[in-house]
Amino acid sequence: MIKTTQAADLIISGSGSTSGGIFRDVKISGSGKVSGDIECNQFQTSGSSRINGNVKSENMKISGSSKILGSVTSDTMDISGSTTIEGNADVKTIHISGFSRIKGNMKGERVSLSGGIKLYGSLEADSVQLKGGFMIQDLLNADEITIGIGGDCKVKEIGCGTLKVTKKTFGLDILGKLFSKHLITDQIEGDDIYLEYTKAKTVRGNRVTIGTGCEIDHVEYKDHFSKAGNAMVKHSEKI
Repeated sequence: MIKTTQAADLIISGSGSTSGGIFRDVKISGSGKVSGDIECNQFQTSGSSRINGNVKSENMKISGSSKILGSVTSDTMDISGSTTIEGNADVKTIHISGFSRIKGNMKGERVSLSGGIKLYGSLEADSVQLKGGFMIQDLLNADEITIGIGGDCKVKEIGCGTLKVTKKTFGLDILGKLFSKHLITDQIEGDDIYLEYTKAKTVRGNRVTIGTGCEIDHVEYKDHFSKAGNAMVKHSEKI
């Protein structure tokens, strides 16, 4: 818990700027700029905000357009709209909708991302839910991962306990071709793996199911392997 019992609130409404510091609650609406690091219990911004430093908070809620030129540490973070974080995001519970760009690593316990996100580092968590389109430049690692393909989905490598990748299909073939998005990755390694519409060089797991729309170069499995009729697997082996 951040010790802010003797601290004052920081409130910016309309257009304003101030220096960073230790506060009880921070509320920015309209156009606000803070120069320096912030420590607070509650951090809330709407409209357009710019933080020239790090943010350490118990709870964060960001809507509208926001840019943080540092790293974020918080128990919870709820982001909607357009947000850029120049550093890392270390947050226990993360929910992001809309478009966000994080230029460092993301670490948490429960992560839910929808819309579009670009992560230039790695993502590590206990459970991860991804919907829509995303780009993760490095490793995606979690005990439980669910991915709902709704756009371009790219990640360098995936490590997991369980992984389920699905995509909504359309009744008409022409629509299916127009929206033929895939998850693209170099390598997937886990215990229980179920894939649809995935392009991967290597898939390695205990129990592997390659579903419709997949194009896989190499599969290694320990206990079970199955493949849908229209899936493409160049080579598979039991290890």
